[in-house]
Amino acid sequence: MGLIADERHTPLPTWLSADFLYRINYGPATEEDATHACKAITAPGVLRKSKRVELTLLDRCLVDKLFQAIFRKGSPPPVLYIDWNETKEPKEGTKFWSGDMTSPFDYVSHSVDTAVYRWCEEFVIHYVWRHDYSSGIFGRETRPPMAAVVSDIILLAQYLAALPRYPERPLVRCFSKFLVRHKRSLRSMSVGLDFDFNWAARGYLWDLYNIIVLYRVTENGLDKYNPKLRSDTLDEAQFINVTWIENARFPGGDTLGMDRLADPDHVKTIFGSLADMRASYINSGPFKLALTTNLSEHLTMKDRKIMLYCDKPSKARQDRGHIPAAGYYGPYTRHKLGRLDPHGHL
Repeated sequence: MGLIADERHTPLPTWLSADFLYRINYGPATEEDATHACKAITAPGVLRKSKRVELTLLDRCLVDKLFQAIFRKGSPPPVLYIDWNETKEPKEGTKFWSGDMTSPFDYVSHSVDTAVYRWCEEFVIHYVWRHDYSSGIFGRETRPPMAAVVSDIILLAQYLAALPRYPERPLVRCFSKFLVRHKRSLRSMSVGLDFDFNWAARGYLWDLYNIIVLYRVTENGLDKYNPKLRSDTLDEAQFINVTWIENARFPGGDTLGMDRLADPDHVKTIFGSLADMRASYINSGPFKLALTTNLSEHLTMKDRKIMLYCDKPSKARQDRGHIPAAGYYGPYTRHKLGRLDPHGHL
């Protein structure tokens, strides 16, 4: 961890110190520390991604360990400006320099792996440290530091990456078996006689999984979603969200709400050559290009349209948006869980 401020950087808040960073990373953090951390990442202007990545709270050592656990060996190192020193001061105008930054250890906003570190910080601060987040698992008085949560994210990522591609299995079953197998190795929660395996698998571990697969920060572990405490006040959207895990199967795109691909046996019969699709043919008149979410329709004709496969999520989970091809699956090309799918996807 490092805190550096000079005349070109934003003055450090009085509470933002090496001691503070150590406590929130490795404990024991105080209630005041949690309040300061929450205010820091929700301050006016900081919520914008370009500003949020300029405030980094996770220890650089933890960032490196997260990267090694989630991304494939040989991938570029974490995109962090961690080798900064006075002899390597970047010139004004370079992508790393900012006259308003608090320290030179910023995350790079356009990098895929940045989301993992940023979301890990936000998940711990906004949810794990709340008294109404999985209180039956963590209790209400003490909560784990960021390092403990990172450790369990790494453990879960390693466990999932080691699972065989077939057969597909319910995601919640994967989490339950993970808890049983690694209950003595977990650092963020203590598995005792009264431990609620069912709730931990459907809440907390599901939230960790969503960080691992670059989905988003989720709040499935809030007490209000606990089946034992759940009230009838949940609207339909909330109910679908917290019960999605019951239907999701791993590995496969449906754990992220993607449409299922065509039947594997059907896909094997698809063949053809792009050499046969000449520009003059497409431009000859009545034929147009159209997108399809059905892989078996790729490069086929339908209603006088040439169908092109587009990997967008299903209608049930449109919150991620969609961009054809690499725009959606692209983040997983370097992801360790990507090997579990024959197409290099989850």
